[in-house]
Amino acid sequence: MTVSEPIQVGTSLGPQRRVSGPLKIISSSDHTTQVAEGNIVYVPSSVSTTNNVTLFYDLAKSDVRAILCERIERTDHGVLLANELGIPCISGISNTLCDYNGERLTIMGNEIYLGDVFNSNSYQKSYNNLPFPDCDTEIKLNLGFPEVLEKHPKLSGVTEGVGFMRLEFLLLDLLDDTHPKEYTERHGREALENQLANRIESVVSTYSDPVWIRTDDFAVSHLRQMECGKRHENKEDNSMLGWRGISRSTEDPGLYDIQIESIKKLVDRGYENIGLFPPMTRLQSEFLEWKSYAKDAGLTDISFGLMVETPAVALTFEQFIEHIDFVVFGSNDLTQFTLAIDRNNEKLQSKFDEKEDAVLKLFERVISISNNNEIETCIGGQAASDEQLARKLIEFGIDALSVNPDFETVSEIRKSATEIETSRLNN
Repeated sequence: MTVSEPIQVGTSLGPQRRVSGPLKIISSSDHTTQVAEGNIVYVPSSVSTTNNVTLFYDLAKSDVRAILCERIERTDHGVLLANELGIPCISGISNTLCDYNGERLTIMGNEIYLGDVFNSNSYQKSYNNLPFPDCDTEIKLNLGFPEVLEKHPKLSGVTEGVGFMRLEFLLLDLLDDTHPKEYTERHGREALENQLANRIESVVSTYSDPVWIRTDDFAVSHLRQMECGKRHENKEDNSMLGWRGISRSTEDPGLYDIQIESIKKLVDRGYENIGLFPPMTRLQSEFLEWKSYAKDAGLTDISFGLMVETPAVALTFEQFIEHIDFVVFGSNDLTQFTLAIDRNNEKLQSKFDEKEDAVLKLFERVISISNNNEIETCIGGQAASDEQLARKLIEFGIDALSVNPDFETVSEIRKSATEIETSRLNN
């Protein structure tokens, strides 16, 4: 069969998959209810925001095949959510695509074709036709949606635990897009605690290896997009630098309490492989307050970690070493705060690079100190799949790379790690 030329070519920001389906244009974030299962969705720039996690979550709930965007960056939390769920996401798609609304399209990597094309299954890779070589570097999973592991249980056999479990992704689902305070006012806390515990248990019961869980990192911009969000949240000019992460957990601990109680239930059930860490730590004092709060609430038999995503923590890391068991790097925020570049500003994306010397020096510093103090180190997010960055981190002595939960990504990073380790031994 001769295949016509693609009608558009963009930049792939996620899984390289071939999917087909009818095109649906959404003209506002309120129109996600009109999206049907199997649609390929186009998001014009007039609809997307600086952080699209709520929008993309609503689309994911509709079981869309792919998300095409006029303009979005790879570090957007919505893109990270889509990647974890295996939904192809392509940026740089002109709004002339609107001319094809309702037509069937096929997505192949970063290319868009009219109609159903590529009938061969040779492009689709799976567990059975991929290699998973052994490597000294541990390969862990990023996991915010336990059902991904339930759908692909063999992933646990080719990975060494979970390096980055985002509770805000899981909570988005359980809260049904309702602001946490509004949800608990309507339904109380107990049911939410039990549901959260049961969903986390489906992961910790799968592994004997550690499952490192990050408490929620809801920013004001996320929360305001939820039902009744504007009632509970004042608008912020810059949510990335605003009231989020560890400071929110300690100053307004309602949702933090729910997460602690859920994890306590799992400890009481006998699980010993749980680690807990907070997002957006800036100061030792707030970390100690966050950790003390958890321990005072009864979480004494778990490990505690630190997410290194601010230069302040990397440069004062010695202050933390006696209080932690592991480190998870948040490379997107660490890069944006080190280089003073907005991670979601398209005009600055050419300069946004985790491999810049200033960022690499912070990675190296923390890894070196950790290795000297028997603290495990891991990088989460999509940066762990960057072969050049992975090479640098392995040379620095990092213990683990945490990647998106799909067989192709795990296979590729295991092959890369093996090649890097072999190259180091031969030099």
